[in-house]
Amino acid sequence: MSTNYENFLSGAYCNRLDAEVLEMIARTEKLLVRFNTGNISEDEKHGLLEQMLGSIGRHTSIGKNFTCQCGKHIFLGEQTIVNMNCTMMDENFIRIGNRVLIAPNVQFYTATHPVDACERFVKEWDEAAGELFFRTRSLPITIGNDVWIGGGAIILPGVTIGDNCVIGAGSVVNKSIPANSVAAGNPCRVIRQLIPATESHTPELNNKGTSNSMKTTIQIHHVALYVNDLEKTKEFFIRYFNATSNEMYHNPRTGLKTYLLSFGDAAKLEIMTRPELTEQNSTDFRTGYIHLSFSVGSRTEVDLLTSRLEADGYTVASQPRVTGDGFYESCVIAPEGNLIEITE
Repeated sequence: MSTNYENFLSGAYCNRLDAEVLEMIARTEKLLVRFNTGNISEDEKHGLLEQMLGSIGRHTSIGKNFTCQCGKHIFLGEQTIVNMNCTMMDENFIRIGNRVLIAPNVQFYTATHPVDACERFVKEWDEAAGELFFRTRSLPITIGNDVWIGGGAIILPGVTIGDNCVIGAGSVVNKSIPANSVAAGNPCRVIRQLIPATESHTPELNNKGTSNSMKTTIQIHHVALYVNDLEKTKEFFIRYFNATSNEMYHNPRTGLKTYLLSFGDAAKLEIMTRPELTEQNSTDFRTGYIHLSFSVGSRTEVDLLTSRLEADGYTVASQPRVTGDGFYESCVIAPEGNLIEITE
């Protein structure tokens, strides 16, 4: 039968701390006091870390003012630098790979609580029962090899950051980041891809003397959409999604009219119409275009924009919710039946 501690590490909600966890926390607090005094040698610091952590690799160090909870849930690889003022709330496992650079003031949080206050706090809590009056669960954090995490970044429960990633300073990482990515922001999002660290950066020549390994980041420039009412569609995206538009292009020979809509630095949307358009049979499940997805920055903004569109008479195909793959999103039906996904 699993212990409360084992259930907690598996991600179950708990409101009790087992004796072994309390002992681990108390032991770690004493070691941290000694570690953070500032008047001990590097060898002694490394010895304290070996006692405190699950494991620590060669040529790995942690700066001053380090804070953690259990200690034994932290596993650090080789040639890894954890800079000053780092917080690792390791209620669950924090595994950090080799050759990882962690700038000052980075925070790792493995614990989380129910969003619903009725679930978060224990009803009819009995102080004498030795239990906590609130519920907590924990999810592990995994950082791959060759990762650089910028100053002040916050890594939230359950996140995995793949190999060869760069996380921008001040980012709030609430979802996993795939390998070979530069990601930044709140919430943190991938902004470009990198060449895998294991690949050679020396170009290999083919039999024509040109390079086969010159790699460039390829991005979607724009997506095109045929519509019947060009002006109505343009105004929809300007009004609700802050689009900007160029001047209309008109080819008098073919009758083609287009606008190119821009959304900051993101991919563009070209809307087009022409006289000979035919209607496409619409079914819920078919190949081809399905929806456009717009990120609005937070769950609150998802809720607000969805409510605004609904109030203005647009059909909400699905209300804001957390999907099975962890995204908070809604879906509305835009002019001419096009599906627009709104995500945080």
